[in-house]
Amino acid sequence: MAELSFDEAVSRSIKLNPQYHAGGYDFVREALQVAVNKYRDGDEMRHVTGQELLDGFREYALKEYGPMAKLILEQWGIHEGLDVGKIVYLLIEVGYFGRSAGDSLHDFDGGYTFEEAFVTPFLPRRAAGASK
Repeated sequence: MAELSFDEAVSRSIKLNPQYHAGGYDFVREALQVAVNKYRDGDEMRHVTGQELLDGFREYALKEYGPMAKLILEQWGIHEGLDVGKIVYLLIEVGYFGRSAGDSLHDFDGGYTFEEAFVTPFLPRRAAGASK
């Protein structure tokens, strides 16, 4: 059996659920690599958790898009961490990614809101002692 290409996996995933733009799938795959590099510490067998992937996702989005991150992610249909998980699970369903026992879509729930992750860091800070 031939290995499934990423482009084919994305195409199949979009047919299953057209909610997410192809660019979002590519971004999640790249963010996964950021998380792997950050959390595996050379242990190729270590599994990256949903929350670790979300951390890598946030880090990568801020690095790549800065204050535009939230807007770009929303254009791809990604509004919260659970959307990242849904993309991962669509790629699992079509056979591109594997999963470990105990993995759950809910591993991607919570953690941070996109407002606090991608908007708040760019808001002006009040000067110390400034009145409200």
